[in-house]
Amino acid sequence: MYIIAFLVISTLMAMAAYFIKVKNISYGITAAHLVLLVFLNIHEAYYLNRVEAAYFATDYLGIIFLTLLSIISITTYIHAYIYNEKRQEYRRNVSVHNFGFILFVTAIAAVCMAQHVGVLWAFVEATTLAASVLIYHDRNLLALEGTWKYIFVSSVGIAVAFAGILFLGVAVQEAHLFDFSILNIKAHANEMNPVWLQVCFLLVLTGFSVKIGIAPLFNVDIDAKDVSPSPIGAMFSSCLMNTGFLAVFRFYECFATTSILGWMNNVLMISGVLSLFFATTYILKVQNYKRLFAYSSMEHAGIAIIALATGGIGYFAAILHLILHSLTKASLFYQMGQVYRVFNSKMEDGVGGYFRLYPFGGLVILFGMLSILALPPFGLFISEFLTFKALAEKQNWVVLGIMVVLISFIIYSLAKKFIHLLFGKFDYQRGDVMRHVHPAETISQFFLLSLVMYVGIIQPDFLVELIEKAVAVLK
Repeated sequence: MYIIAFLVISTLMAMAAYFIKVKNISYGITAAHLVLLVFLNIHEAYYLNRVEAAYFATDYLGIIFLTLLSIISITTYIHAYIYNEKRQEYRRNVSVHNFGFILFVTAIAAVCMAQHVGVLWAFVEATTLAASVLIYHDRNLLALEGTWKYIFVSSVGIAVAFAGILFLGVAVQEAHLFDFSILNIKAHANEMNPVWLQVCFLLVLTGFSVKIGIAPLFNVDIDAKDVSPSPIGAMFSSCLMNTGFLAVFRFYECFATTSILGWMNNVLMISGVLSLFFATTYILKVQNYKRLFAYSSMEHAGIAIIALATGGIGYFAAILHLILHSLTKASLFYQMGQVYRVFNSKMEDGVGGYFRLYPFGGLVILFGMLSILALPPFGLFISEFLTFKALAEKQNWVVLGIMVVLISFIIYSLAKKFIHLLFGKFDYQRGDVMRHVHPAETISQFFLLSLVMYVGIIQPDFLVELIEKAVAVLK
């Protein structure tokens, strides 16, 4: 019953962080929750696939995303603390932030462990409510607008996903089954009406696209990453995106042995290509660096969806891509918070010469650029190469050609904007803008990027084996 205890204790910790208006105590409670999360992570790794409380069991893919959540939550906590202290936030704002952060992390952890479609849906919805608290942290008009848009569109998306589950319920009842566990649905999916399964998957993909940040419901995700604090943008572009992918993956896993597999792959391929197209279109013209990073996340989510739809080695490439993207994008969002403190701007015409002003931060941007553009020796090069290889093996030359063209435009635009940030001209006489950033604040980013580089150079056996076991459920 460790998982239930974790959920109960986490809820109590969140309430304590909310009601106790002493900053140090609130931060201490949040740190204690992260320790609890790490212990949960270790416990679930030791007891993989063990069913707890009938609704939870952590499989290989769940433990991958749960581990990422542990790592990125800790680094996000550090940068959120810095963000709040530099702004001298009121005690109430800190308490509300920590309340939302604990609930957000808890909901994502529960999604990683859920093995029942109803429970999965409920905790994905819980991420919406917790995320809204974090988006509104700065309490300005843009944050208010972004929060309401996120709540409204996300709720619509989650409602659409719930409609998909209702259609699954029709299929389950027609097959005279009454157990909505993922294992049971997967075992009896061939006995169900494929039409209901198709409708279910289409609605689930549409609904949960708001969490992954892909077509069709991607715009609200972009706005949320822009108006929220940079550390929270890091969580949205990594852990929350993985949550949405995992939710879709669970249904894909259930139906992978049925006659609709090819149809699901076509739907995923269309969504992935459209996401890549829209990301390219916006990246070419956007001037806001936080929105630039958000659209870059959309691009990489699209690549992961295309890899999943391709099958074969594409399954492996999709999971590897999400892992490496999470670490890279979190680093860039953390650094963007420091860029904003230096220039008091996140717009292209308000920054420049960052490498000269702050060499440590400049190195993070440089390495992050090389990684997000999937250039060696960073690991995203491996996952994108495997995606191209999977498409070539399936002789899907049309999608391969579209990806090459779109990614070429993205590389050009991103490189141009990154280079401007690092080496572009800037009015250094604007003394009111320059703010000091301590080099120690880049440690977490170098750590995360070093993991991405390590995977690109070494390809550790334990990670390869873990991903292979995670995608074995599809074969």
